[in-house]
Amino acid sequence: MTSNLPGIGLLAGKCTIVTGAGTGIGRAIARVFAREGASVLAVDFSGAQQDLPGELGDAVIPFHADVSKEAEIEAMFARALAAFGRVDGVVNNAGTVHSLHAEGTPENYYAYTDTNFLGTMLCCKHAVLAMAANGGGSIVNLSSVSAVNTEGRTPLAYAGAKAAVMSLTN
Repeated sequence: MTSNLPGIGLLAGKCTIVTGAGTGIGRAIARVFAREGASVLAVDFSGAQQDLPGELGDAVIPFHADVSKEAEIEAMFARALAAFGRVDGVVNNAGTVHSLHAEGTPENYYAYTDTNFLGTMLCCKHAVLAMAANGGGSIVNLSSVSAVNTEGRTPLAYAGAKAAVMSLTN
């Protein structure tokens, strides 16, 4: 598999999963990893990652998954292992934030915690299992400054979920 982007190959031969790869930070991470020679399973639930192979080359495989559902995480790792033969790294970037006014019901709180914390925790669980087969790897968990400072603007369930990610990572 090869990337269409020039790089110096710092990740040549590595196989990674990037969640939340449809837009923003996750998309940028997938681009950098591919440019540096990694094979990337670009995961998102929106479908926005589907165009990445055209932009980045066949080093990137788009995959649809909702990381709040363990069965979809299992399928995500199965796809990466089938495509790459191993997993060397996982970047847990997928997350969601709704408007402050969306808070107030348990369902809204679950939307924050299920994606922002539970998804990260479950991806870590499956990453450890997958990476053990090849002697280890790297897990990167993205959190938020809101985990330590909401400044009154951040939904509390979002801040709590991101704080939980920080605690999980420490």
